Amino acid sequence: MVKVLLFTGFVANYGGISKVAKAYRHLEEKGLDPKIVTVSGYLSNFPKFNLKPDFVIPQGKGFEENTRNVLEGLDSCSYDVMVSFMQSTYGPKHAVQNNKRVVMVAGGLPREYTKGTAYDQEVYKKIDAYVSTCHFSWQIPEEVKAKYPGMTIKVLSQPINEKQRTNLRSLRFTSADNLNQRRQDFIKMRGSNYDGSPIVAIRMSPDYAKTKDTFLPQHEMDQVQAHLKSLGQTLSSSGQRMYLVTENEPVADVMQNAFSGNHNIEVLSVPFSPYKDSLELSAIADINIDRATRNVVQSEIAAVGGYTIVSPCPKNYMHEDITAEQAAKEGLIKHIPVGTPDIGQKVLDYLGTKHYHDSRELRMQTWEDMLDKRNLLDYIEGLC
Repeated sequence: MVKVLLFTGFVANYGGISKVAKAYRHLEEKGLDPKIVTVSGYLSNFPKFNLKPDFVIPQGKGFEENTRNVLEGLDSCSYDVMVSFMQSTYGPKHAVQNNKRVVMVAGGLPREYTKGTAYDQEVYKKIDAYVSTCHFSWQIPEEVKAKYPGMTIKVLSQPINEKQRTNLRSLRFTSADNLNQRRQDFIKMRGSNYDGSPIVAIRMSPDYAKTKDTFLPQHEMDQVQAHLKSLGQTLSSSGQRMYLVTENEPVADVMQNAFSGNHNIEVLSVPFSPYKDSLELSAIADINIDRATRNVVQSEIAAVGGYTIVSPCPKNYMHEDITAEQAAKEGLIKHIPVGTPDIGQKVLDYLGTKHYHDSRELRMQTWEDMLDKRNLLDYIEGLC
């Protein structure tokens, strides 16, 4: 039996661990015995998906120590195929050095492509493929591909099998009454009463909204803070009553400050919610405002028939701006760039429009098409 290792070191966000969970359970169902290896300090989202790593490598203090720790840690792991859920090459370097098959899976393309770094171009050139996951057929511009000479790039679906696919489909609302009841239940579970006002969900991982201990450089952190502040202030100035839902405290803190005591807006912060609740939010929110187009949340919104707007933030981050532009041209999303004046009012004006409803139908269909024709799990199985 082929031994499969799922490497998640240096990845702790919702999207990354969600992919690991789906791939892990699929491979288990196929009779394989995948092992999960991660790095200490990156375990926060494992409980959300009921996952436990089989081996934890100690986190180092810098590139050289992390490289040494990962290579030595993986020496004690027996595997034939590695699936690495991250942009950096710490884990794949071990696979390449030991002539193992390896595929790297991430939402975006590498931030760097240089020798002797955590983004080592010599490693990228020797892997089976670098997969950028997306719920529609993202056409990577040639000028972007040219930045990664020698690396095999594929755009494939999120790792979703038929069982998972059926479950996600089941979360689509079946009628206006069904949707209204689910909204009532969702708000009630969070200690409030639903009165029919819009549910506005801010979909952003906490690490993007932090003002310290974040991976973002200062200028990108400033962009995120400015975007959230503008969004909060312009939603507040609209005078519209609404429920604003976020799944983390950093975003909630920025929004609370921006609202300045506006009692028309109820901020419902859910710092840790089960995976099923995150999916339910995607399905029942009047609008999900997301910072990316190719992330797991957007795939889930498409799958469960949710409504969305994308405002790529930070700007020019992981090619999300050009992806949003393509998706908008194809009618898949409403794209409102960061820095748009009165952005909150533009969000509210979009609710209920023809495009609002038509794009939902189109997203569901393109999500199905990607799973039928370009399924990541099929590719991983091919390596085994």
